[in-house]
Amino acid sequence: MSKLVRLTQDSQAEYHSAHMWLLRKLRALALYSVPEYRREALYLQAALLVACFAWPLYKPIVPGVAIGFLGVVAAIMAVRTERFTKIEIGIWILICFGLFFVEIKSVYKERDDHDAEQAALRKEELEARQKQERSLQTSSRQAATCLELRRKCPS
Repeated sequence: MSKLVRLTQDSQAEYHSAHMWLLRKLRALALYSVPEYRREALYLQAALLVACFAWPLYKPIVPGVAIGFLGVVAAIMAVRTERFTKIEIGIWILICFGLFFVEIKSVYKERDDHDAEQAALRKEELEARQKQERSLQTSSRQAATCLELRRKCPS
């Protein structure tokens, strides 16, 4: 067996063992018992926390979307309020604040983008007006020169 084939098989075996180790750790984490905490709430909150903080890294946030998610979280909180533990309440509040900050960030980003776009448009308009003024000044000089020549040569 050649050295390259053996190296490829070894690296595949290492990859497989690392993959299996990661899966075992993720399974152990998913099944870890948290005192005074229900598993369904844990999974839902974990998914929402990941969505709150990872989503803006991959997709641009459109203003209003995070507020929509905040409404969904508020509805979940309203429906399940009797069954919450203190830890769950704290996590839900963190999720609400996370969505609030994502929304604020998206509003400010959109405003900054709009301001930059408007500044570029103002700059283009100013350059066009300056070009038009130079053109008008050149035309008026030419017209004045033509009038001067007609006055000098009245034929």
